[in-house]
Amino acid sequence: MVRSLWVFIRTRRRYKKLHRFARAGDPFPTWDSLPAFAKLHFFSFWFTVDFFSSAIIFVSSLISISEEFGVHVSSTRRMLFYGCGCVLMSISICRYLEYWKRAYLFFQIIRNGIGTVLIVMLSAAPIFWAYALFGVLNFAPYSEKFVNLDETSVSLFSMIAGDDIHPTFNDITEHEYPVPWISRVYVYTFVVIFITTVHNLFIVIYEQSYHLSKAIIGLENFPSYYVHTSNLHYLEQAFANLEKWEQRLKDAVDMHGEDFEMPVVEEGDLVMEAEDGVELHDMAEVGTRAGGRVDEGEQEE
Repeated sequence: MVRSLWVFIRTRRRYKKLHRFARAGDPFPTWDSLPAFAKLHFFSFWFTVDFFSSAIIFVSSLISISEEFGVHVSSTRRMLFYGCGCVLMSISICRYLEYWKRAYLFFQIIRNGIGTVLIVMLSAAPIFWAYALFGVLNFAPYSEKFVNLDETSVSLFSMIAGDDIHPTFNDITEHEYPVPWISRVYVYTFVVIFITTVHNLFIVIYEQSYHLSKAIIGLENFPSYYVHTSNLHYLEQAFANLEKWEQRLKDAVDMHGEDFEMPVVEEGDLVMEAEDGVELHDMAEVGTRAGGRVDEGEQEE
């Protein structure tokens, strides 16, 4: 984990130093333009799991030893630490499935789809929160399912899973809620938004991630656009940039001699090769876009 952090810092430092040799056709000409999820690939998920599982088990062992010296700690907390450590340790065993691509497909699917799923969840969270607040404020006196935010969230989540929908309809009206049609509209709209839209959207995301994962490991053909827009491919493009920029730096030194000095430019400027030396261009004028594709119409303007 420490080595991954060191590689990340060193690569970031090299990128910020050499980005001034980027050209219009280079993907991700600055470090900030590289997607955040691509940067996470610097850190091994399995090393992280191993680190935290070992740390948690170590802490729980210290707690058990401390009881021998008269330091009393709740057994519930101690077992909670042990449980979390054992869970993470068991999950880390799955890393060895990586040597068998078909068996590792499950984890590859989660890795490729989790970023989009988190974004969708973040987008839908305010709507879920709005329904939870409305349920507590209006139905709490008439139904135990909406007595507080915790119970309301559990009830709404159960409906997302397709469970307990009809009892929820009846539970509000049976306790003499004064405006029954409001409870009907409340449940109808929630089901439409979260089951027929959000829930099915998750299915579509992971279906696409499934086919993408099979294509990445060579088990299925998939449109090249999706394969070449994965976060791992973005990271490969970033390292390819470093190799190209280092070569351009060597060429500039060979052209201008040992007295060549690195041009001082602002973040977001590009250094383009000119016939008489080094020329600066602003990225906004060049019109680059992610993935290495350049809009020719904007370039001509």
